[in-house]
Amino acid sequence: MILYYAASAANTWNPVYHAYTEDYLSTKYRYEDERGRYRLITLFPPGVRHGETGEPWRGIDPTAKGLHWRYQPSRLEELDAEGMIVWGTRSRGLPQLKRYLDESEGVSVQDVWTDIAPINSQAKERLGYPTQKPLKLMERVIQASSGEGDIVLDPFCGCGTTIDAAVRLKRRWIGIDVTYLAIDLIEKRLRHTHGDAVIETYEVHGIPRDLVGAQALFDHSPFDFERWYCSRRS
Repeated sequence: MILYYAASAANTWNPVYHAYTEDYLSTKYRYEDERGRYRLITLFPPGVRHGETGEPWRGIDPTAKGLHWRYQPSRLEELDAEGMIVWGTRSRGLPQLKRYLDESEGVSVQDVWTDIAPINSQAKERLGYPTQKPLKLMERVIQASSGEGDIVLDPFCGCGTTIDAAVRLKRRWIGIDVTYLAIDLIEKRLRHTHGDAVIETYEVHGIPRDLVGAQALFDHSPFDFERWYCSRRS
């Protein structure tokens, strides 16, 4: 269960889309021209309108059919001149509008997400953390709830999946964890994924810089002190 909270009505929520399946494309986007694949959609939404979209155009009166035009007649003329309207017998002789595949963002993601598999023992991204989340899951959460340049905070960053996703999506980020094991793992993960230059893009706080800091780490966790010391020596 993923719960979404916001401090005010001025929050960010970006629609996220699935790519179309091949079955869907072969069924819906059956036509093609020099511009690419397209489908045909109706120019007649249901319901009567008494403005321009309810007026006759090219001899067709939508009001008589209990419908109205999708656009005003002036816009319909422009679309027809651009070759975007198909005339024929495919829809009872009524004109239809071309909708190209490259204009569509895909299928809107719904409340239940079944397209992201959990981390299993054979997953390439598996790092051994029992609570590790799939990278695609964190990317979707970040895409939906933030924009480029926004700050993403993970106060229990563990193996760094959220941070990795934030870097990929060009967000600023803050990661917090209680163990040096996590910090060391995240740094190695970032360098492996994004190259050594990534270390110039962030600062690490809480790692010993002097004897006092080393003693404090040892007092907190001898194991973390050992791992930190060995990593500095390697």
